[in-house]
Amino acid sequence: MLHCGGSIFHGMKSLLYDSCDLPSCPLLLRRFIICLCFLQPFVLLSVFIFKHSKGYETVDSSLQFLTTTIGKNGTNSTLEVEVGNIDYIFFCVPLCLSISFSSMLWVHYSHLGILNADVIWDETLDESLITYEFAYYVEVLAVFLSCMALISDSSPYIMMNMTVCATGVVCLLCVSAARYPTGSEIAESWLMMISNLMIIGLILIISIFICNPNCALSAAATLMMGIYFLLNGIGHLSARGRAAASSIVALRTMSSLVVCTFNLIVYASTSGLICPPLVSI
Repeated sequence: MLHCGGSIFHGMKSLLYDSCDLPSCPLLLRRFIICLCFLQPFVLLSVFIFKHSKGYETVDSSLQFLTTTIGKNGTNSTLEVEVGNIDYIFFCVPLCLSISFSSMLWVHYSHLGILNADVIWDETLDESLITYEFAYYVEVLAVFLSCMALISDSSPYIMMNMTVCATGVVCLLCVSAARYPTGSEIAESWLMMISNLMIIGLILIISIFICNPNCALSAAATLMMGIYFLLNGIGHLSARGRAAASSIVALRTMSSLVVCTFNLIVYASTSGLICPPLVSI
């Protein structure tokens, strides 16, 4: 498992820093990725304007969620179930804004010399990087929110919120552990095993009990979130204060950018996002 995490870091770092033989190519590629991350809100805005200029209605990108309320009818209690529609753009906006802001932060710290490619991501990092860490925590929650909105379409709204919180907390525990080494190899092995079981368990619960089997989009979002969850969980846990800052930043940036691109493609689709409902009202 540690070898797998090291391979993830090497691949991400190679993509951002060693993509071709020309000396200027890595720099151009990095600038392109930085610009792409920074411009995510403007790309989403452009897609929104294009869709409305072509006459597509909001319902074409709306998701259905179920809400339940308990009412009183004399001495009897009644359970009322209502269906609400939420445009998917509201789930895309937080991720676009967070990835843009976190990218600006790590570029800013790189220019200050605090976050260089040779810096080791451990507990001796500059305290000012706490701003970037919190920005990335928000980004992780935004990733799970955007994916779970697609996965839990036509499901209770409270279920989506609880699942976002559960997956977000587990992933953030893995992310925060990247800077701190374990006391022994035995402790590290147990930590990796328990964390991986928690990640795989949550993915299985989402796949079996929440994912809509009648909707290919829900299944695709489940796969996307599962890959993101595994990459970030295993990648950060295997760092344990030994990985380079460039590897950590590359892993975070590329994984979030892939999810953000997936969301934009889904939102730009004109075929409608509403999945066959699991419950008929």
